[in-house]
Amino acid sequence: MESPANGTTPELPRHVLVSTRLGPPVEMARWLFETWHIPYEEQAHAPIFHAFVSRRHRVGIELPLVLTPDGPWVGLKGFLLGLDAKTRPGQRLLGETEAERAQTLEWVDLFYDKLFWPAVQTYYHFMLDNRETVTKYALDRAPDWQKFLVSKGFRFWHKAMVAGIKLENFDLEATLASIDAAFDAVGAACEGQRFLGGDRPGTADIVFASLSGPLLLPGRFAAPLPSLDELPAAYREIVERYRAHPAGRIAGETYELARPEPQPPMKRPGRDWSLTGWLTGSTLPALALRSLVRFRPTLRLRGAVLALSWQNATEVLRRDSDFAIEPVNKEKITAVSGPFILGMDRTAPDIFAQREAVYTAMRAARISPARTILDTEAQRLLADAAERYGRIDVVNGYARLVAARTATAIFGITGPTEADMTRVLRAVFHETFLNPKNDRVVRDTGIAAGRELGDWIDAEIARRGDTPGDDVLGGLIRAQKDLPLDPEAVRWMLAGLIVGAVDTTATSVAKAAKVLLSRRQRLQEVRRDLDDPDRMLGWCYEALRQLPHNPIVLRKTRHATSLGQMQIAPGTSVIPVTLAAMQDARQFPRPGRLLPGRERNRYLHFGYGLHCCSGRDVNDWQIPALVAHLLRAGASGVERFRTRGPFPDEMIVRLGADQ
Repeated sequence: MESPANGTTPELPRHVLVSTRLGPPVEMARWLFETWHIPYEEQAHAPIFHAFVSRRHRVGIELPLVLTPDGPWVGLKGFLLGLDAKTRPGQRLLGETEAERAQTLEWVDLFYDKLFWPAVQTYYHFMLDNRETVTKYALDRAPDWQKFLVSKGFRFWHKAMVAGIKLENFDLEATLASIDAAFDAVGAACEGQRFLGGDRPGTADIVFASLSGPLLLPGRFAAPLPSLDELPAAYREIVERYRAHPAGRIAGETYELARPEPQPPMKRPGRDWSLTGWLTGSTLPALALRSLVRFRPTLRLRGAVLALSWQNATEVLRRDSDFAIEPVNKEKITAVSGPFILGMDRTAPDIFAQREAVYTAMRAARISPARTILDTEAQRLLADAAERYGRIDVVNGYARLVAARTATAIFGITGPTEADMTRVLRAVFHETFLNPKNDRVVRDTGIAAGRELGDWIDAEIARRGDTPGDDVLGGLIRAQKDLPLDPEAVRWMLAGLIVGAVDTTATSVAKAAKVLLSRRQRLQEVRRDLDDPDRMLGWCYEALRQLPHNPIVLRKTRHATSLGQMQIAPGTSVIPVTLAAMQDARQFPRPGRLLPGRERNRYLHFGYGLHCCSGRDVNDWQIPALVAHLLRAGASGVERFRTRGPFPDEMIVRLGADQ
């Protein structure tokens, strides 16, 4: 798979890989993470010392150990099953069909039984007595205190290694016979084909090549390995023998063709203790604004005007000729993805042609495949998480993944990997709508991500040729030919539409679920409506009224004007505070209560006036469906809520509890 475009900053890790640098299963984990472009933090340890981390997390000491928000992936097979559970249809790690998955796991079992431990035992049988060389490579990136203890207490570490790897009664002949069985099986299976995976290396090939590392010492291994000159003569002969074996050549080719460049060291960020991070998950602002809006329909604050009441907020959004969106959004949207209607006022030449194209394409797109994907993938992710961990990360382990998969079906763009897709869309969304202070890193990242997204769209348009398709991209291609729009407008419009499809959904699902799960009595009421989509939409709208995905929108005055009794100068930032407006008791009686039967046209979650969200109809079935699936899976409470910048980034919810 292709690497991200130059200049694009990857997302910081959510996974921590506990490792010994030379561990073959650790190399497999690094390789697969990097193939799927999933960033990770590697916490390297000296062999033996990694066991303390495993015991601290109350899991077995087998590597790799990957700490994820949902729960740990332990051991070779545990890692493969854990990662496979999160991969999208069409790119499932273990294969798409039951037969393919069974075949892959059969190879994994063979390699684990016949290759993994024999290869490790062979390496340390020959290398442990060479103190300088074995510690040089075994201690790569280990903490200084571990290096010190191994250096000063090498005799004790040596003894622990012999016991841990079971070298006391090592039988070299039997060990090599086991390795031969694995190599011969791979060689026989590849007669008539290039790899176990066919013409290109598949997961089984990557597992085989990684676990063969101690026998082949491949140059593209992600950690430093000894050279042939550093090996004892007998071990050098073994390495040369397996390199020459047909399966050894296959493993070498797998490294050459499929091993990505190793990820540079990355660090998982700590908890966001900022005020913005706290407010992102708190309902206290709604409580405070509920009182304020009763007395102050507008408020002047630091040169800006806050429209707090429902009447004033909606008036600002209706009077788009006085309160303009173009000075707020145009420059950013154009720089990131090209001119799009969310950066245009009604005087812009293309706005109404673009609006017609966008709404026509959204109405005509075939949505049923996306509905099927939502139900299937939501249930699969929840069932796997409930069985493995009894909890799920609602943001990045559930809603964001499902939203990306439905967005692919609705809009027609996939990205090289799902991690690329979610990374790019979040970076563009962040810069376009959530970077009011014009942070330079956010801006550069968003612009680079916008170039990536544009390249994917152009490539997909070219691939389709004269067959546009029945998704949104296909609808835009057809609409562009019938309307006075530049051909490039298809890319601009699709980029503008898809940007909010993933993070708006993921944020809304997390926040709605957080509110609904906060009170046991309320949760019982909601559970009675799980099979009523209209009532579930009402519950979600009400929950988002207390904790909205976007509590404000921005406009700027083009000329002197007024709002209520307040006179406003040209160039003033005017902020309809939609959170406050939806606490206004004149439109939402008893605003502190969640009442799912309220009139829907009063909510401001997805815009008002000229710039209503074109994906509102999709949001109206997708968000309540994801919340309903979560509650059906036994979601009973929030264990942890964390933010990353302006986004909810981790919300751990208990699953399978008594309802």
